[in-house]
Amino acid sequence: MTKRREVQGLEVFFQGAPEGKGAETEALAVTKTEKLQEVITEKRKERVNYYIDSRLVEALDKAQVEIRSLIKKKITKSDIVSAALEQALREFNEKRQDSALLKVLKSVGM
Repeated sequence: MTKRREVQGLEVFFQGAPEGKGAETEALAVTKTEKLQEVITEKRKERVNYYIDSRLVEALDKAQVEIRSLIKKKITKSDIVSAALEQALREFNEKRQDSALLKVLKSVGM
């Protein structure tokens, strides 16, 4: 098998780039390590499906738009649902019978 010949003058296009494959591989390894660390430290999330009233879906859409404009940060509907559920469950664990969650569920007649 013949060896590829080098094309003269291509170094102009690669000025400022790290020399050799070693630097490229090292940079890639650091990037992969950083990404892996982010994944490890990120909270584990699961995809779940629950049925909710269509008016709540509409209210969630409106709340997302308003929250995004208030805090100037990308907020997903999942973020809102997670925060609301966490808050409701925390209050339930603290107050039990006097929690807003239990009062709403009692009034719905479930």
